[in-house]
Amino acid sequence: MTRWALVLASGLALSACVASTPPAPTRPAGPVTLTPVDGPGLMRLIRARKAPLTLVNVWATWCAPCVAELPDVLATAREYAPKGLALVLVSTDAPAAQPEARALLESLQAPLPTYVKEGSDEAFITALHPEWNGTLPATFLYAPDGACVGYFEGELDRDALHEILSAAEWSAAPEESP
Repeated sequence: MTRWALVLASGLALSACVASTPPAPTRPAGPVTLTPVDGPGLMRLIRARKAPLTLVNVWATWCAPCVAELPDVLATAREYAPKGLALVLVSTDAPAAQPEARALLESLQAPLPTYVKEGSDEAFITALHPEWNGTLPATFLYAPDGACVGYFEGELDRDALHEILSAAEWSAAPEESP
C-alpha cells in the first residue's frame, strides 16, 4: 500500500510540473511592428541572414489574393523552418493601412520581424527581381548570397509552395564559428 501511495504521489508531482510549463510561443509576445525597408536594404538583410533559402512574400491588405495566401505562406514557412528556411514578409501598404496590416499579421501569429516597403516602387521592384512588374502578391526565393532562385507572381497555395520548396536546391546551413 505504501508503495502505491509513493507512486501516486510521484505521478501527481510530475503532472503538476508538466501542467505548469507554458506552451512555447509561436512568435515573440507584443505588437507587430512594420520595419521600413527599401529594395537594397532588403537584399542586404537576406544576405546577412545566410539562411539556406529565404522566402520573401510581398503583399498588401488591399490585395485579396495576398490576404488569402498568407495563412498558407506562414504554415509552409513553419514546416520548412527546421530545414533552415527564413521567411521575410514585406507589406506594401500605405501608412494609413498599416494598422490593418499589423492587425492581420498579429491575428495570423506571423513571425517577427516584419517589414513595410519604403522608397520608390521602381527601385524596390528592380532590387527584388528585374523582371518583376510589381504585381501582388509576389513571392521570391533567395539563396544565401542573395541570388534569386525562384520568382512567382500571383496567389500560391500550400501545394504550390511545397512544390517550389521541394524542387529548390538547399544550401547547407551555415556553421556557427566558436
